[in-house]
Amino acid sequence: MATTRKPKITHSTTADVVVKVKRLDERACLPERKTDGAACFDIRTLEDIYLHTLNASDKATVVPTGLAFEIPEGYHMKVFLRSSVGLNSHLRLANQVAIIDSDYRGELKLLVENPAREPVSIKAGVRIAQVMIEKNVPTSFSEVKELSKTKRGEGGLGSTGKE
Repeated sequence: MATTRKPKITHSTTADVVVKVKRLDERACLPERKTDGAACFDIRTLEDIYLHTLNASDKATVVPTGLAFEIPEGYHMKVFLRSSVGLNSHLRLANQVAIIDSDYRGELKLLVENPAREPVSIKAGVRIAQVMIEKNVPTSFSEVKELSKTKRGEGGLGSTGKE
């Protein structure tokens, strides 16, 4: 059974962007920034999880966070696995970096894979992921017949590392 954690409220009266967070489960912890210099806010697991190896399950495990977000229009949220989780457990996000659009209002769920040879257990409340809010860049695509020339040109995979 998960231990009860006092939820931490992360807010600033001087924030440029305010993201509304809805707790979908009373056990869920709001995102928290651990240092002033941190670019991301930590996300904790909602419940204990047990991840089989990829060979045993051949699919990602859905890990609930118990949180839903209202990201301001013109912004999006990127979700990354915390590096210490990857180092210590070899877990990875199945989609590497998740993108949460401003019009999504459902629960943030992580798609986690275990490529290691052994199953992995993670307790409820572990800081497993981190989120970053970024501004969308207004972009358009223009079809052309030719692209400008560069020194690299069409050199692809590994072409810049040949010395």
